[in-house]
Amino acid sequence: MPNKTYGIYLPLDCVLDTRLGCLYQNFGESISVQMAVSKKYASRKEDSFAHITREQFKQVYDKRDKQTLANSISTKLIDYIRETCLSVKYRVSAAQENKDPVIFLNLYPYKDISEEEREVIKKYLSMQFANPVEIKIIDMPDRELNYLYVTSNFDIMFMYDYGPFIDTHIKDVESKKFQKITLFGPGIFHNGLPDKETDEKIRKTNMSPWKLVEISLSAAIEVRLIDIDFFNANIVS
Repeated sequence: MPNKTYGIYLPLDCVLDTRLGCLYQNFGESISVQMAVSKKYASRKEDSFAHITREQFKQVYDKRDKQTLANSISTKLIDYIRETCLSVKYRVSAAQENKDPVIFLNLYPYKDISEEEREVIKKYLSMQFANPVEIKIIDMPDRELNYLYVTSNFDIMFMYDYGPFIDTHIKDVESKKFQKITLFGPGIFHNGLPDKETDEKIRKTNMSPWKLVEISLSAAIEVRLIDIDFFNANIVS
């Protein structure tokens, strides 16, 4: 039986710019403000910032916590998801189907979030999405997001770093068990910029590196890499 809902998987790290929050928390207000208004931040190719290397940032980002959330600002992805929900409702209405968008908000890896705080997060995001959309709170690491759970609940997934998820479930991904899911992520090099030789090979294809990634995974799972700026703080200048 087909799902009666259109499931949208959404981690907190996608709706809040925890990269910026982490910079503020660990490197001070000056660098976070500088990055927030920087064109380089908006179009970065990897998570390195000013004098902070990708490796240095990863060390502190892997330790992000509730205080990081408190220092973070809503991302532009909220607008993208709002439009997605409206599109789903329009298509459903036109086809006279009974299928409503439901957002599965994953709190992981943030710990010790109380029930009261969970309700605050839900109400805040409900206001951000503007339209009545059901939000379900989950708290699940990548290893628990197996294909049975994912394909039973989600139609699309958003992840800031989808690499660990694919690596964790690589056998099921290669067996095409996630093939019905569309996975959205940012166009960014999570494992460092390509070396000169690799970069030259990419250029010769006349395609973006993100398109090449999508093509390389297309037989197993549909991946859509969108502009990194969607995952950045939505700051009105």
